[in-house]
Amino acid sequence: MRGHPSDAGCADYLARIRRHSHVQWRVTTPLDELIGLASGITTVNSAVGAEAMLRGRSVLVLGEATYAPVAFRVGEGDLLAALQRLIENPRTGDLQRRWLYYMYVHYLIPVWAFEPDEVGCAAAARRLVEIDAGEMPWLTGE
Repeated sequence: MRGHPSDAGCADYLARIRRHSHVQWRVTTPLDELIGLASGITTVNSAVGAEAMLRGRSVLVLGEATYAPVAFRVGEGDLLAALQRLIENPRTGDLQRRWLYYMYVHYLIPVWAFEPDEVGCAAAARRLVEIDAGEMPWLTGE
């Protein structure tokens, strides 16, 4: 487990974690490394969920993240059952890749469609070149 960077010790997770020998609390391990080691992640609303999907990991969402429809969405009291479903049936396939494609191509291009400027148009052009060259890791799972 790793806490949110803005938590800064506000919650005492260690007392709870010590009761579970299979849970490790990581403070300094880089997030990219943790995602690489995980078969899935659990988050509330963090962009870490989208980053994990980019890495082909299943995501369990406890909040109202934008990617919740293509992840495992959990309501109150369903966490253990949801974790079991996540383990038994990882959700890392076509639906997530399509969502990532949509976000990358249609949502995350930094250009205002109604008043495009030079910087935004250059970014959109780079994105189109990437797509044309087949540089789409959300489709290949790389």
